[in-house]
Amino acid sequence: MLEETPQQLRENVYNSFGWNIQNYEDSGNIIILDAISSRLGLSSGERFVVPRPFTLEALLYEIQTAIQTVNARRVVIDSLDAMSLELTQVDLRSLIQRLTMILKSFGCTTLLVSGQAETTHQGRRAVEDMSSTG
Repeated sequence: MLEETPQQLRENVYNSFGWNIQNYEDSGNIIILDAISSRLGLSSGERFVVPRPFTLEALLYEIQTAIQTVNARRVVIDSLDAMSLELTQVDLRSLIQRLTMILKSFGCTTLLVSGQAETTHQGRRAVEDMSSTG
């Protein structure tokens, strides 16, 4: 999670859908990777967390580790917007290409979430379009 803490996600999913995803975490069917705490310089008590200081290399490594831990077949990255705020268009494009290669190597179906349907900054829109066709 790049935009909300794992606990916020758990509460939002429960409040919106009535799903207790902690049960799925406990059984090893879902992993929530905490990437926001290290980005904000906070500690985390989560089992899966990107270590401080937050780097893209660490993020990619932890995503790969989480996939291997549960032999994941589906991966959700929430959100592309959070990554794009900290990167140039070239760096974001490179990150998406590397991430796509990792996910394809594991045969994962992937959903990259973006909160903006339209944007006035053509470069960002172009990167989002590229990620959906990879």
